[in-house]
Amino acid sequence: MEVVRRKINNIETFFVKTTKFKTISIQIVFANQFTKENASSRALLARVLGNSSKKYNTKKKAVEKSCDLYNAEVSVGYTRYYRTSLISFTLDVVNEKNLMNAKNLTKKAIDFLLDTIFNPYVDNHEFSQKEFNEEKRLLKESMQKVYNNKSRFAFRRLIEEMCKDEIIGVQANGSIADLEKITPELLFEEYLSMMNKDEISIYVVGDIEEISILSQLQQAFKQMNHEKLNLEVVNDGKYEIKSIREIKEIQKIKQAKLVMGYRLAINSLDPLYPAFLVFNSMFGGLFSSNLFRVVREKHGLAYDISSHDIANNKLFMITAGIDSDKYQQTIKIITEELNKYINGDIDKELFMIAKESLLNELQETEDGPYNLIAHLQNNYFTKTEKTIATEIEEIANVTVSNIKQVALGIKLDTIYLLSGR
Repeated sequence: MEVVRRKINNIETFFVKTTKFKTISIQIVFANQFTKENASSRALLARVLGNSSKKYNTKKKAVEKSCDLYNAEVSVGYTRYYRTSLISFTLDVVNEKNLMNAKNLTKKAIDFLLDTIFNPYVDNHEFSQKEFNEEKRLLKESMQKVYNNKSRFAFRRLIEEMCKDEIIGVQANGSIADLEKITPELLFEEYLSMMNKDEISIYVVGDIEEISILSQLQQAFKQMNHEKLNLEVVNDGKYEIKSIREIKEIQKIKQAKLVMGYRLAINSLDPLYPAFLVFNSMFGGLFSSNLFRVVREKHGLAYDISSHDIANNKLFMITAGIDSDKYQQTIKIITEELNKYINGDIDKELFMIAKESLLNELQETEDGPYNLIAHLQNNYFTKTEKTIATEIEEIANVTVSNIKQVALGIKLDTIYLLSGR
């Protein structure tokens, strides 16, 4: 595998040359600051752009074009990392080297992808009302469905309350109230803002002809010489916990949902982050973890329980499904288990199991094109140059004393309970 880095105007472009895959995968990423004001509009924009273009303005036309290109897939995704919002345009196409009579397939497929970006279904400076209304309705339904999934709802409520005055507390899709205010004209303005102001990066993976693809992309993006933005994908701030908050809410549910929110002393760029990954696996990330073995199996306090790494935001979460009358006992046992780590009482066998699991995951990174793209994106946006081999070495070098250091920096901030009574 060879990684070549090029520039198209001011656009960083990464070519990963490998014969491991029978497809060519391309992702073009538009990035800008994530704010409360643009959250809903960018989430909706990704959905509308992914639904149709002016040239292929119905799902039938888009599907027919995809079939003509040997089922090439074009999709648009939206996500956020801390204060950064990403809209990603993705293409998967069979490498024409593996086909008979498929000359210029890659070029045609890239044109299909570029059409999605540069030629949206717009008339008179607004998106098609029909497509706009449909995607707005679907996004609203998706946001409302969170209420029906009580685990997700409890997790969200914990974040909202714990990080009320922080950007972390703003949901990725924004709010239904903000969504309702968006019109086809306003959404087109968001599109123009994306095209004129976003920082762009491009990732290409496969057994590729770099020169021809680079030339095609250079032609497409020749007018786009965007400035690099000072984007924050990782929280580097400090937060002082004045007191532990407890929040209890009631709905008609049989199984109570407990979420415990902690602040971390480190983030995902800290030298101790590999140790945090091992700690998280040990504490609540595996079926053999402390939370699963002690809280669920030994004491029978939880139907399900796990811990969650949100180190980009300097957060750590524990979620559990419990009987509401076991609330205090569950918190007590969880706290006791964390204190064992703080005191250096660490299971060496579990430590090795967790490391082995993480090492296996990292070794599988090169087995999928989007794992490779995610790795390169992370390096690009965090301004680091880590190889997968480096990350493997970092996990291998984690010590038991590193785990204790991590645990010492985990502080309980907020406890949330959603129960039926």
